[in-house]
Amino acid sequence: MPCSPIHYDLENITSYVTNVMGSRCQSDAIWIPTVITYSIIFIVGTVGNICTCLVIIRNKSMHTHTNYYLLSLALSDLLVLFLGIVPFLL
Repeated sequence: MPCSPIHYDLENITSYVTNVMGSRCQSDAIWIPTVITYSIIFIVGTVGNICTCLVIIRNKSMHTHTNYYLLSLALSDLLVLFLGIVPFLL
């Protein structure tokens, strides 16, 4: 026996989702501080990780196993910054 299709009242679903999840558009009081905070995290993270990479790569005395591990962490952190925060800011 086939199932009969379920018909939902879209007005009730829309109001339910709005009540549970909030409005789709955020006010400027939330949006602007969020963008500023993410921008600061992006800039500080990018500059700090690039400096870490440059110091480890340029100084011969920094070529140790531990520092190579820190280099890989800095590179992966840069990747997370670019793939995680940049799409949000666009």
